[in-house]
Amino acid sequence: QGFVKDLEAQETHFRLHHHAARDLSHLRQDIRWSHTGTPVAQRAARSPLPAATKVGTAGPVTLGGLTKRAHNVGSGPVVLKNKRTIQITKFTYDGSGPDVYFLVGKGPKVTHTGATKVPTASGEVKLTKGYTGEDITLTLPGSLTFNDVDWLSVYCIRYQENFGDVRIPKNLNLPSV
Repeated sequence: QGFVKDLEAQETHFRLHHHAARDLSHLRQDIRWSHTGTPVAQRAARSPLPAATKVGTAGPVTLGGLTKRAHNVGSGPVVLKNKRTIQITKFTYDGSGPDVYFLVGKGPKVTHTGATKVPTASGEVKLTKGYTGEDITLTLPGSLTFNDVDWLSVYCIRYQENFGDVRIPKNLNLPSV
């Protein structure tokens, strides 16, 4: 009698475990693993927060895309190439904002107060044209690094509006410049 009861309990436990594993299996697809068996920093598509962690060797960190808030701002994955360089893949913006810049800054709130303007690779600071899926590379000015900032935004200073942003995780192990 104890044997049958134990067997039934094991079967119930197995069914519960099997359902939980099946229900969570989609999450495993969002994790990249390094050769050492540790997860590589990456922002999962279903997660509102970056999931960056330190890994053994310095390397680029892939985040999710820019949030879509206004003026068709969006992107594919955002890649921190090194301590000062960021690549925004498939960047879109309708170009109609009057006073729009790439800004980086500190703190939980995206704002132009205390933020730093980041020029494009061609040296443009103000965004005066639209983008339809281009890859954009930005380099932080001066000695600023991604360890010094909490976010990158496409921001209209005149109307104090965040058109789209991505959060920069802490404790990144990025290559030097």
